[in-house]
Amino acid sequence: MSKRLHRLPVSHTLEKLENRWFLSVTPAAIAIREATGADAAAIQAAVDAFRADLGDPLNGSTPGTQSAGRRDINWDGVPDADATPGRFPGNFFNAVAPRGAIFSFSEDARGTFAVSADASNPAATPAKFGNFNSTYTTAFGTFSAERLFTPVGNNVYDIVVHANDGLNDTTKAVAISVTDANDIAPVISSGATASVAENTLAATIVYDANGSDADGSPANNTITWSLTGTDAARFSI
Repeated sequence: MSKRLHRLPVSHTLEKLENRWFLSVTPAAIAIREATGADAAAIQAAVDAFRADLGDPLNGSTPGTQSAGRRDINWDGVPDADATPGRFPGNFFNAVAPRGAIFSFSEDARGTFAVSADASNPAATPAKFGNFNSTYTTAFGTFSAERLFTPVGNNVYDIVVHANDGLNDTTKAVAISVTDANDIAPVISSGATASVAENTLAATIVYDANGSDADGSPANNTITWSLTGTDAARFSI
């Protein structure tokens, strides 16, 4: 488990020149808090240091601009009604638990958001997005409690990269596309036995094979059927 946290403080100078006031903003040194560890406890000190950099108090849902402090977005505080199997509302941290944050997709993208269920949810939904893929319950670690956040139905993530020399800041918008991996095996849902009366015509259907593949693209979820086994030559599929 690792976290890399950045804080970019600035200093301000207000000057008067020829009856005009000028506000000069000078970036200070970038503070980086970084830690790696086997679990949340191993990186807690770095997280606490980053919170101290941002300052106290923790303003939570206190409305309006505050003179000091910080606000935290805490997925663990999302109620069961807004976690899977339901969809997480993008304005939750603006309307329900005000933090001044709204999650949305770009104009040409479609999708929803999801926060994972915890182990005690009333719908018995698997934790850590185990309802999406059963391996996720053990594949994902969490910093605190069990809830995770993810966009759903959109594979393009937009970020802005900054190159800063202490005075000048150059930016580049970057779109990162996550391509589907063929990492989920097909599931055969039809039964393990079938029967047919003797002397039935050779063209008779004696077994209906059904299955599905949860991968996200046709290239990875299209199933091809075949037969093997001692008597496979007697049948076709």
